[in-house]
Amino acid sequence: QFLYFIGVARDFPSRPRVWPLRTHKQVTREEFAAQRATATLRMSSCSSKGTWLRLLFQVCCVAATAYVANAISTAEVCAAVNGYGLTPSTHPTVSVVTIAGGPGISGFNDAVGTAARFNKPRFLFFHLLNGYLYVSDLDNHRIRSIDPTTGAVATLAGTGGAGSTDNPVPLAAQFNKPAGITFDYANNLMFVAGEDEHKVRKIDFGNGNAVTTAAGTGKAGSNNSPNPLNAKMDKPLGLAYASTDGLVFFVDSGNSKIRAFGSTGGDMVTIATGIDAYGLTWDPTGNLLYLHDPSGYFKTLTTGGAATDWGTGTDVRGLDGDYVNGYVYAADDHAIRRKSTGGGSWAVVAGSSGNSGMTNHATDPTSARFDTPYGIAVDTRSGGVYVADWNNHVIRGILGVEATCATASTAALTTTTAIATTTTTAAVTTTTMAPTMTEATTTTTEPPAPITTAPAPT
Repeated sequence: QFLYFIGVARDFPSRPRVWPLRTHKQVTREEFAAQRATATLRMSSCSSKGTWLRLLFQVCCVAATAYVANAISTAEVCAAVNGYGLTPSTHPTVSVVTIAGGPGISGFNDAVGTAARFNKPRFLFFHLLNGYLYVSDLDNHRIRSIDPTTGAVATLAGTGGAGSTDNPVPLAAQFNKPAGITFDYANNLMFVAGEDEHKVRKIDFGNGNAVTTAAGTGKAGSNNSPNPLNAKMDKPLGLAYASTDGLVFFVDSGNSKIRAFGSTGGDMVTIATGIDAYGLTWDPTGNLLYLHDPSGYFKTLTTGGAATDWGTGTDVRGLDGDYVNGYVYAADDHAIRRKSTGGGSWAVVAGSSGNSGMTNHATDPTSARFDTPYGIAVDTRSGGVYVADWNNHVIRGILGVEATCATASTAALTTTTAIATTTTTAAVTTTTMAPTMTEATTTTTEPPAPITTAPAPT
C-alpha cells in the first residue's frame, strides 16, 4: 500500500500553529495508480488538478509532505518524503570521514571539526527540518549539536555537571549520562533518555529549548501510571517516536522491557518484556520498531508488542533507518551493517567486524576502522550515515552510501513555504518562520546555532 500524508486545512481551525499528527490518507496500489495521471483535491474551497506530485506539493492552498512506499522510483519516493527534488547518484565511491572531534582525544570543546571535543559520544539524531545532528555526549552530560556540512559543534543543553535539573534555560539544565534521542516534529519536542536519572527528559524547541521531565520520578522502578511523571523506569537507553500513535518508545534496560508514553501526556504502558536492547528505530512505512536483543537476534516489534526475529548480530548498539530507500542500519562489532526492510541478509557497509581502530578511507568504507561505534543517524538529504564512534570520541560520516536528495526551496517535512528570520540571545537562538501561505502557519524554534568559527586559543 502507498501511504501519503496530506495536511487537510478544512478539518482544522484556521491558521493552526502546529499540524496534527494524523493528517494522512491511505490508498491501495490500484487507487494510487488511478490518481497518478490526474486528481482533484479540495481543501477549504481550493482545488488543483495535475500529476500526483502536484497533488502533493502544488495544491494552491496547502503544501504537503508524503511517505510513499513500494514499487515507484527512488526519485519519486525521495521527493515525496523529503520535499526535495532527487538527483539519483551512482556514488562511484563511498568515503568515511571525521565530521567532528579529535580522534582518540576525550574532552569538552565547542569548536569546528577536529578542534571540537567529545567524551564518549553515544546516541545520534538527525533533524530533518533544520539539518542539525544531535549527540548525547555521555561523560560530558550534555546534548551537543553539529552542523554536518561544516563540522561546527555547539552545546544545546546541559551544564556539564551530572544531575537531573530542569530549567527553562537549556544551558543551566543538568543531565546524568544522556542516552537515546528522538523528536516529535508535530509538537516541536526533543526527548532524551537519562540513563542514570531514571527519567526521560524533554527539550521544547517551541519554548526557548526549555528542559523539563517528560517521564519518570528519578527513582529506579518498573511501575506504569496514567501520568508518566509518576511512573518509574530503570536505566532508559534508546528512544524512538512513532508519529502514527503519538508515542515515545524507550528501552527500559534495567527492567528488560520496551515501554511507551504519549509525547504530550498519556499513560505509561509496557509494550514488551524480556527484551534487553540498547537502541531502537521506528519505521513509519510499516509502523514497526527495529531493535536488537543482546541474546543475539535483531527483532521487529509492532507497536502492539508482537516480536519477530529478524537476523543475528554480535554486539549491536544503535540503529536507524533509511526508510526512503528501505534500509535499516546497525552499529555492530566495530562495523556498520545494513539490511533491506524487505528482507535478505545483513551486509557490512563500513568498518570490519571484530577489527577496531581509527582509520578513514576515501574510496573503500570497509577499509575504514571504528572503535565501538554506538549511535547511528541517517541523513537522506545528503545520502550520508553518521556514526558516534564511542571509544574514538569522534563523530564519523559514511558519505555517499545512499541516493541523495538535492536541496530544493522547501525544507524537509515542512507544511508551508517560509522565510526564516533569526534572533540570537546569550542562551538560545529562536527562528521564526514567516508564512507565505494564507491557510496555515508553522512556527519552528531552532536550537542554539553551532558556532561557525573556532574560538581563539586560550
